[in-house]
Amino acid sequence: MIQRLEIQRFYIKISLMQFFLFISMYLPAQNYHRFIEYQYKKQTYPEMSGELAQNYVLIGMYRQALMEEEKRGELLGLKIITKDQKLKAKNAYPSVYDAIRKNRIVILNEAHSIPLNRVTFYTIIDSLQSLGVKSVFIETLAYTSNDTASGIEESLEDRGAYGGENIFRQILYKLKQSDLNVYSYEVGFNDLDTMTIQGKKYIISKKDTKWVPIKADNYILTQFLSKDDFYQREAEQALKIFQKLQRYDIDKALIYCGYAHAWRQGANMIDILEHLLKQKTFTIDQTILNERVNKNMEDPLYARFATEGANAFIIVNEQDQPLHAVGHINKTTSSDKFVDLVIGSPRSTYINSRPTWLELNGDRKRYKLSTFMDGSKYTDFLVCFYTPEELQKKKEEYIPDDVFQVFGNVRDYDAILKPNRHYQLIVTKDGKEIINKPVITK
Repeated sequence: MIQRLEIQRFYIKISLMQFFLFISMYLPAQNYHRFIEYQYKKQTYPEMSGELAQNYVLIGMYRQALMEEEKRGELLGLKIITKDQKLKAKNAYPSVYDAIRKNRIVILNEAHSIPLNRVTFYTIIDSLQSLGVKSVFIETLAYTSNDTASGIEESLEDRGAYGGENIFRQILYKLKQSDLNVYSYEVGFNDLDTMTIQGKKYIISKKDTKWVPIKADNYILTQFLSKDDFYQREAEQALKIFQKLQRYDIDKALIYCGYAHAWRQGANMIDILEHLLKQKTFTIDQTILNERVNKNMEDPLYARFATEGANAFIIVNEQDQPLHAVGHINKTTSSDKFVDLVIGSPRSTYINSRPTWLELNGDRKRYKLSTFMDGSKYTDFLVCFYTPEELQKKKEEYIPDDVFQVFGNVRDYDAILKPNRHYQLIVTKDGKEIINKPVITK
């Protein structure tokens, strides 16, 4: 496999960071976005930490998040490998839709620190039902045993580590407005176990009363009982997805995950799920072909074909076949089984300090921040726009529809919001509220 040890070490760091981020988002008694704004200024987070990069994302500091990750070196250490000479880039969406149409299960991953990857997910939601998909599985949601669209008691956006991130927020809005069923599968706290029934081992749930025991062969048991958190997490995620596919008799589904869950490496979530299903899934990677602030860290093919503000893209050869062989940057060997399709993100275009992809294909509009507030008295502050409904909820963390850190004053920044809406503008500086007033977009 492709330098599995190096990739695993990177991914364990990501997984641990996700865990602590998840826990910290449920700390009581303060608004989390304000907490981040105050903490990052006080240099609470160490440099080169995944936690700092993730928190930059949550307050709209996208360039800073990339730069923080780049301090750690080669990042994933993966690149696209090809001997083909005649290559070209094409719009990725036709290939993505074709894959969803032709396959029972499609897995789409993301780089958690690059919300631009989530624009792909946002874009395809409207087409899923016409392609035969009625069920979507999302990693970030806290696991609930009965979380079909009709069974969820709490709001989708109140669950999970990334529900408070700007683009994920819009994804969850769109899913709630659709007829799609949404399922969680993230690891819980010791909620699965083994049981011997008539001399054979089964996986059971200690908390899910609807759980049907899953027969476990040596391969499943080896991963599930591993002392390595990486492998155990992969097994639990696959088992929970498999359980709900069986329970609800789901014929087609899209699974949305992060990083290595979608990479075939022998014992990752996708490997275990394919083993349980006795069927190949189709996996799409978004983590390799992404822009970097340090251009030397970009995949050479990304540097060659990525353009500003365009669609997600794929790279095809002379026979019009998409490239998907992946290798480690320090090796010449590659695997064409690692993933089935690699799509690249466009380069970001910034207007008044905000990337155009935040407009979500025109669903949201730009508004000069100076039309909503007089910032002449303030510099270096955090801007949050909340819906009135959000502020009526009884919870510690209110999630903004738009959030960003201002450096300098308001003149160089746009807010990106839905038109004809009422919002509450709350501005904080060093953890203290300095503006709180209603505004209306036109």
